Amino acid sequence: VPAVAELLKDENPYLAARAVWLLAQMGETGIAAVTPWLSSTDENQRLVAYRALRRADHQVLKMAAKMANDASAAVRREVAVTLRDVPAESSVDILVAIGRQFDGKDRTYLEAFGLGCSGKESQVYAALVKSIGGAAETWSDAFAWIAWRLHPAEAVADLKTRALLSTLSDDQRKLMLTALAFTPSREAAGAVLELAHAKNFPMQDLAKWWLLNRKGNDWKDYDIDGAMKTLGIYDPDKVMLVAVEMAPEMKEPPALPSVAEIAALPADAKRGQIAVAICYTCHRIGAGGLDFGPDLTTYGKQQTTEVVVQAIREPSAGISHGFEGSEIKTKDGLTITGIVLSSGDPVLIKCMGGLVQTVPQSRIQSMKKMKRSLMLQPQQLGLTAQNIADIVAYLNAP
Repeated sequence: VPAVAELLKDENPYLAARAVWLLAQMGETGIAAVTPWLSSTDENQRLVAYRALRRADHQVLKMAAKMANDASAAVRREVAVTLRDVPAESSVDILVAIGRQFDGKDRTYLEAFGLGCSGKESQVYAALVKSIGGAAETWSDAFAWIAWRLHPAEAVADLKTRALLSTLSDDQRKLMLTALAFTPSREAAGAVLELAHAKNFPMQDLAKWWLLNRKGNDWKDYDIDGAMKTLGIYDPDKVMLVAVEMAPEMKEPPALPSVAEIAALPADAKRGQIAVAICYTCHRIGAGGLDFGPDLTTYGKQQTTEVVVQAIREPSAGISHGFEGSEIKTKDGLTITGIVLSSGDPVLIKCMGGLVQTVPQSRIQSMKKMKRSLMLQPQQLGLTAQNIADIVAYLNAP
């Protein structure tokens, strides 16, 4: 032990850390040499000491209770994960201490905390509601995230109450709705049904989407189809569909210069700001545009000029993952093109312009992937080589 303990003083922190792992396996004398590192001013030393002593099964719960209030979020995350398989009666108080210190932003911390709460979410949630939660109307963003991650059945009423608050931001409202959607209980299904039917709820479409998504898995025993039909939320026999067809590609479009030639043109970002208006029909750019194709707000700044020019000049040459097009032919002769969001029953497809259509499987004649992009050729949009260069300059502008 003395020989290995000498390595704790090594200037190379990795050698010192290896010594900690070895000493923790060398009996009480070795453990005694490692223990002071739990109080080190260096968070990495505290972290490696905790891991090594835990691996040696040395007073794990006593050590966890102490380190749960460590100044380092990394150490507290480690403590949380170690409690995953520890029974509630021995771990809830420690987990509550860790949960109280969540800053509302560190998603890694939240996930480690959630893992530590596995199998005891209800007990931890109940304790935290009393400690830092309170009434749903007064939750902090941090506690709302905790409720989202734990989503126990006991939280359903609070999640629904909070989702209906008129003062909530869209992101926080979506968080509450998603938490309900991941709660596998009849009460949660009922709450989402109420939200989808509530006239004053601004995310009715999302609530409906979750009902359609969950009706075949977590909520399959709750007759979601019948409830939606009774409430008038969704009836496959009464769905009104709208034909959305793509204009056929031009077989011989007017020739455009090469990518290199367009990239070399003198470009003007101000002209590009005017020309880019054509893109707003399918793309979000900053605060403007529609959510159909990829968000272009930072796209131009993340790609080379040549890559952006190529994407506009020949859209079918490279289609972004998740934005592949599909074509549905219905039995009554409609053609609907767009991005399939869900291929269950019904099929949900987002069409150009942001319209989301719900297509019952019973009405589908055929459905296939498109070989072309949903974005029209630049010639069909009336874009010249100079327009493309100017748009790229605008998208690249700081």
